[in-house]
This record gives sequence, C-alpha cells and structure tokens, in this order.
Amino acid sequence: MSRYISDALRDFVAKRAMLRCEYCRIHSQSSFFSFHIDHIVSLKHGGLTNTENLAYTCQICNINKGSDIATFLEKPNTPVRFSIQE
Repeated sequence: MSRYISDALRDFVAKRAMLRCEYCRIHSQSSFFSFHIDHIVSLKHGGLTNTENLAYTCQICNINKGSDIATFLEKPNTPVRFSIQE
C-alpha cells in the first residue's frame, strides 16, 4: 500500500468535496490552516489510497478523527461508520 497521494488524486478529492471539509463542511477559504487528504479507513486498518477511501478534511477534523473508523451517536453499543458525504 502506498502512503503517497498524487497531486492529481488530491485535486480530484478536493474538487469532489467542493473545497469543503467532508466531515464538518467548513470551506477551505474559511480556515487559517491548510486542508488534509484523510484516509477514511486508515492504512493501519487496511484502508486503500483510492477515491472511495479519501476525504478532504480540515486540520481540526482530521486530527480529532485520528485513525478512528466509527463513532457512537445514538445507542452506546451501535457504532456508526465514518463515510464521505455526497
């Protein structure tokens, strides 16, 4: 698995997200910090470097998410998988 994300792939992910964080939806122009390309399912969990597994994220969301792949929103024992908003 490659950790390298090409410029073309970065551009594709950013344009697909309309330059908004795919988690909190803040626009990249509204942030002081540069945006990241995040592996939704991290490499250490077997995630791939492909368009389906990459998200355009603000620095705050990416750092807070870390390598997590789910969260608990409603019922304490029911995980909700992170995914890209369309």
